Amino acid sequence: MADSNPIIPQELANKTNTKERYVREWLANQAAGGYISYDAATGKYTLPPEQALALANEDSPAFVIGGFQATTVFIKDEPKIAEAFRTSKGVDWG
Repeated sequence: MADSNPIIPQELANKTNTKERYVREWLANQAAGGYISYDAATGKYTLPPEQALALANEDSPAFVIGGFQATTVFIKDEPKIAEAFRTSKGVDWG
């Protein structure tokens, strides 16, 4: 969807080798959240260029997926971070 061309759920399912029903539900969810646009007249979804810069273009300075990956690490390392605050021993950079 990063090319900003409108697409129906079946087309995206075909492109991603996934099941249309799940793609349709996922697209509806993303549209409800404002991440993509939905055109009720055509039944097509679009990833706007602004969203593509943040969500689909790894070379973009606005690419945010790394932030989600970092959040996962923080959650995983929460016990280590909490211990560092209790003991002042710090946390290894790795």
